[in-house]
Amino acid sequence: MFEGRIEGVFGIESPEDVLKLLDEKLISQEIKNNQQEAKLLQEKKKAASKQPKEGSGSPREEAAIEGFDSSNMGGGDKQPGVELDTGNAPLPMTKTWFVDSFGMQGNEIMDLLVKSGRDELIEVIQPLIVQERMALLKSFPSVSPDLVHTLPFTDFDWEMLQKNND
Repeated sequence: MFEGRIEGVFGIESPEDVLKLLDEKLISQEIKNNQQEAKLLQEKKKAASKQPKEGSGSPREEAAIEGFDSSNMGGGDKQPGVELDTGNAPLPMTKTWFVDSFGMQGNEIMDLLVKSGRDELIEVIQPLIVQERMALLKSFPSVSPDLVHTLPFTDFDWEMLQKNND
């Protein structure tokens, strides 16, 4: 229920008067918008005119790295450490890799994949979960990471172990 007060506007006596007033307000608003756009355009033109024009010359124009033109000089890609072998490089797996990378546990991602019917991706995720759990076990000095396959832990147990390092 409307509990406000309705007040009349002087000069409005018919629906046509309302439309005329709306037209006037829309037109004045459009004029204001056009004026603001014109002002912005002028400011952009001023800013563009202050920038140096092309071809004005600069001591750095057409500058290049020198020394690589010689036939006895090695290219920049021949330096030690610039090659990256991505074929056999393992992922830098940490004990919270899934949470750090995706914001959720590995088992939660597995649940999403099962629910969405993406069973082919489960084979990709399972080894990553095992690696993450091995990294978790490595954080405990007296525990062998190889126990990941023999410990009777549930997903809940692994989550609790991640949260409570004691």
